[in-house]
Amino acid sequence: MDFVSGLPLTPTKKNSVWVIVDQLTKSTHFILVRIDYSLQKLAKLYVSEIMRLYEVPVLIISDRDPHFTSRFWRKLYEALGSRLDFNTSLSKRVIQILEDMFQNFVIDFRSSWEEFSPLVEFAYNYSFQSSIQMLVSETEDKVRLIQEWLNMASNRQKSYSDLKRRDIEYSVEDYVFLKVSLGRRFYSLDIRYRLDLSHIVFVEEIDVRLALTFEEEPIQILDRDIKVFRRNSIPLVKIPWRNHGTKEATWKLEDLIQQ
Repeated sequence: MDFVSGLPLTPTKKNSVWVIVDQLTKSTHFILVRIDYSLQKLAKLYVSEIMRLYEVPVLIISDRDPHFTSRFWRKLYEALGSRLDFNTSLSKRVIQILEDMFQNFVIDFRSSWEEFSPLVEFAYNYSFQSSIQMLVSETEDKVRLIQEWLNMASNRQKSYSDLKRRDIEYSVEDYVFLKVSLGRRFYSLDIRYRLDLSHIVFVEEIDVRLALTFEEEPIQILDRDIKVFRRNSIPLVKIPWRNHGTKEATWKLEDLIQQ
């Protein structure tokens, strides 16, 4: 959206045009205003002229105009659930085309341009747009048709789901699976808890030794070996240890084991 200002003053004291373009359908609306309209006045015009046709917008793209960069305008659209973005190259080009078109129109019609301004909006909305390769008015019909298809598909899927969906009834002593997370449909069972005596454990004091280290105790000699070096030889024995399996047996010096 943008303002085309600097136009001749009309009998109703209008000297600007508020140009609003729908980015989806490319349909355009021209609202005649005065450049000194307050933000409250512009907001009321937007609600009465635009929101009644398109509902609340999700995104608003505006030029860097004082009307749109003010704090009031931002707060207004934050309350409506919209956000205010600055101009993009695409919207800037479209606004420039509409501004040139309106200025040429005012030159031809001069002081009576306010009377014929609805015809400009009609002519533009029924013109061929190269960016979408169709008339602007055709996009609204296609969007409406797509929405109908989506509703039909949604209703069809709902009917399929309803065929498989059934109300669940429980009886006394039925076994059921309990799910921790609650879904859209859940049941609360009013069951009194009964204490199971098998779960009662009496706690006894346990004496813990301060020194928890222990010495490994050899059991027997499984095998012997001698490591021969240049000047001497070292006898080795393979020893299993108590509380360990034979796979964990290790080779030790025979002299240490005898000690």
